[in-house]
Amino acid sequence: MSKLLRNNGVSLPATIELVAGNSLKIKVVGLGSNKRHIILKSSNPSWLSVKANTPDQNRAEQIITLLADEKYEGDTGRQVDILAYLDDGKGSTRDNSTNKLNIKILPKLALPAVDTEAGILARMFIAESPGPEHRKFVTQEDAQETMQWMRHVLINRLEFGAYNFTKNPAASKKNNSITTITAAIKEGGQVQGFSSYPSINTEQNTLILKVIKFANDGTDSRNSSYRQFVQAAIDVANGKDIAADPCPTGLYSWVTAGSAGPGSNFVFFKSKGGQDFYTLTPEFKADPLLRPKK
Repeated sequence: MSKLLRNNGVSLPATIELVAGNSLKIKVVGLGSNKRHIILKSSNPSWLSVKANTPDQNRAEQIITLLADEKYEGDTGRQVDILAYLDDGKGSTRDNSTNKLNIKILPKLALPAVDTEAGILARMFIAESPGPEHRKFVTQEDAQETMQWMRHVLINRLEFGAYNFTKNPAASKKNNSITTITAAIKEGGQVQGFSSYPSINTEQNTLILKVIKFANDGTDSRNSSYRQFVQAAIDVANGKDIAADPCPTGLYSWVTAGSAGPGSNFVFFKSKGGQDFYTLTPEFKADPLLRPKK
């Protein structure tokens, strides 16, 4: 009987997930009933190819490479079985002593186009929300909720008049320069690293690229958690499953938890996902210019 193992010698589960384009090397330890190497075959070679690396019948161990088709762009995973056959000159006799391996091939996750509103939102969510390995990460649900709250902040600012949150409200209102979510994010000092978008500061861009890499690498043990995190960013950016604003008076700002607040016109609401969220004071909400009462 042959055993299918990871390259580090750990047994493979009955089902593993790969992302389109992933390459996974596995070990086959042991021989078939005819005392020769078994032959592993894919139930769908166009979706997943199987290649023996320098097979040597004098060794009980062989290395096999599984390669998932990189062109797959479906919405759901494809199922492919890896079956064992005896090396009897024909390779048509099943070796039933070796367990079948099921491979689920997932499509690559891609962020929305960089020049779209969803594109800047998704990238901002990833940069601003603690990811799976961050010390402030709690759960996937908490991370997604944090992204939803950030979206509410931006929408509320636009509806209230985003110019009211700039250093020179009168000039911004006159120029009418902040009328979209993209403009609100890019406004100087509002979201770190995004003032020159689509150019993103090195620190934030490096983080985004790392997160996407892990989300699209099924051979990495962190893949599932990062994939959920990125999918949440994409969904919230596209306005999918947006919960109601949790604050009765509306969310209008967030800052890194524990840092100085956004100013005297804001009132702390709650902390979420490593961020402190704020609403507005009743006075500022009633009159952003804070004109003296007559």
